[in-house]
Amino acid sequence: MKIDGPLTINILDDDVQNKRTLEINFKEDFQQLELSSRVSEMKKYIQSLFQNAQTLQDKQADKEGLLLIMQICEQLLPHLQQDELDLAETIDFEMGIAGSQPEISVSLANFNVN
Repeated sequence: MKIDGPLTINILDDDVQNKRTLEINFKEDFQQLELSSRVSEMKKYIQSLFQNAQTLQDKQADKEGLLLIMQICEQLLPHLQQDELDLAETIDFEMGIAGSQPEISVSLANFNVN
Protein backbone atom coordinates (compact mmCIF):
# COMPACT_ATOMS: atom_id res chain seq x y z
CA MET A 1 0.00 0.00 0.00
CA LYS A 2 1.34 3.42 -0.96
CA ILE A 3 0.34 6.46 1.04
CA ASP A 4 1.78 9.80 0.02
CA GLY A 5 3.25 11.77 2.86
CA PRO A 6 6.27 13.66 4.14
CA LEU A 7 8.45 10.55 4.54
CA THR A 8 10.30 8.04 2.44
CA ILE A 9 10.63 4.68 4.16
CA ASN A 10 13.01 1.93 3.11
CA ILE A 11 12.95 -1.53 4.64
CA LEU A 12 16.23 -3.42 4.96
CA ASP A 13 16.16 -7.09 5.98
CA ASP A 14 19.22 -8.69 7.58
CA ASP A 15 18.63 -12.44 7.60
CA VAL A 16 22.00 -13.12 9.23
CA GLN A 17 21.22 -11.06 12.34
CA ASN A 18 17.49 -11.75 12.05
CA LYS A 19 16.49 -8.10 12.09
CA ARG A 20 14.73 -5.55 9.94
CA THR A 21 15.66 -1.88 9.78
CA LEU A 22 13.38 0.94 8.70
CA GLU A 23 15.25 3.87 7.19
CA ILE A 24 13.12 6.98 7.44
CA ASN A 25 13.90 10.21 5.61
CA PHE A 26 11.94 13.42 5.31
CA LYS A 27 11.21 14.33 1.70
CA GLU A 28 13.04 17.36 0.38
CA ASP A 29 9.85 19.35 -0.30
CA PHE A 30 8.74 18.71 3.31
CA GLN A 31 12.12 19.94 4.58
CA GLN A 32 11.62 23.23 2.72
CA LEU A 33 8.28 24.04 4.39
CA GLU A 34 7.86 26.55 7.20
CA LEU A 35 7.72 24.97 10.64
CA SER A 36 3.96 25.42 11.05
CA SER A 37 3.33 23.84 7.64
CA ARG A 38 5.59 20.88 8.47
CA VAL A 39 3.67 20.28 11.70
CA SER A 40 0.34 20.54 9.90
CA GLU A 41 1.47 18.13 7.16
CA MET A 42 2.71 15.61 9.72
CA LYS A 43 -0.60 15.75 11.61
CA LYS A 44 -2.50 15.17 8.35
CA TYR A 45 -0.19 12.25 7.54
CA ILE A 46 -0.79 10.66 10.94
CA GLN A 47 -4.55 10.99 10.46
CA SER A 48 -4.30 9.52 6.96
CA LEU A 49 -2.32 6.53 8.25
CA PHE A 50 -4.94 5.91 10.94
CA GLN A 51 -7.86 6.18 8.51
CA ASN A 52 -6.21 3.87 5.99
CA ALA A 53 -5.37 1.32 8.70
CA GLN A 54 -9.03 1.22 9.75
CA THR A 55 -10.07 0.20 6.22
CA LEU A 56 -7.73 -2.83 6.22
CA GLN A 57 -9.77 -5.26 8.29
CA ASP A 58 -8.76 -8.29 6.19
CA LYS A 59 -5.10 -7.32 5.71
CA GLN A 60 -3.67 -7.50 9.23
CA ALA A 61 0.00 -7.23 8.21
CA ASP A 62 -0.64 -4.06 6.18
CA LYS A 63 -2.72 -2.61 9.01
CA GLU A 64 0.02 -3.30 11.57
CA GLY A 65 2.60 -1.70 9.26
CA LEU A 66 0.55 1.47 8.90
CA LEU A 67 -0.04 1.65 12.65
CA LEU A 68 3.69 1.19 13.30
CA ILE A 69 4.56 4.10 11.00
CA MET A 70 1.77 6.14 12.62
CA GLN A 71 3.24 5.47 16.08
CA ILE A 72 6.71 6.47 14.91
CA CYS A 73 5.32 9.69 13.45
CA GLU A 74 3.44 10.41 16.68
CA GLN A 75 6.72 10.03 18.58
CA LEU A 76 8.52 12.35 16.14
CA LEU A 77 5.78 15.00 16.18
CA PRO A 78 6.76 16.76 19.45
CA HIS A 79 10.38 16.98 18.25
CA LEU A 80 9.16 18.33 14.93
CA GLN A 81 6.98 20.90 16.73
CA GLN A 82 9.98 22.06 18.76
CA ASP A 83 12.10 22.20 15.57
CA GLU A 84 14.60 19.80 17.17
CA LEU A 85 15.04 17.42 14.23
CA ASP A 86 17.71 17.59 11.58
CA LEU A 87 15.39 16.84 8.68
CA ALA A 88 18.28 15.99 6.36
CA GLU A 89 19.39 13.06 8.55
CA THR A 90 18.20 9.46 8.20
CA ILE A 91 16.36 7.96 11.16
CA ASP A 92 16.98 4.22 11.56
CA PHE A 93 14.59 1.98 13.49
CA GLU A 94 15.80 -1.55 14.15
CA MET A 95 13.19 -4.23 14.65
CA GLY A 96 14.04 -7.74 15.80
CA ILE A 97 12.15 -10.50 14.00
CA ALA A 98 11.79 -13.85 15.73
CA GLY A 99 10.79 -17.00 13.84
CA SER A 100 7.76 -17.11 11.59
CA GLN A 101 5.72 -14.83 13.86
CA PRO A 102 7.45 -11.44 13.80
CA GLU A 103 8.07 -10.18 17.28
CA ILE A 104 8.65 -6.50 16.67
CA SER A 105 10.48 -4.36 19.14
CA VAL A 106 11.42 -0.91 17.94
CA SER A 107 14.62 0.68 19.16
CA LEU A 108 15.91 4.05 18.13
CA ALA A 109 19.27 3.40 16.45
CA ASN A 110 20.06 6.83 15.02
CA PHE A 111 18.07 9.82 16.16
CA ASN A 112 19.57 13.26 15.87
CA VAL A 113 18.23 16.18 17.87
CA ASN A 114 19.65 19.69 17.46
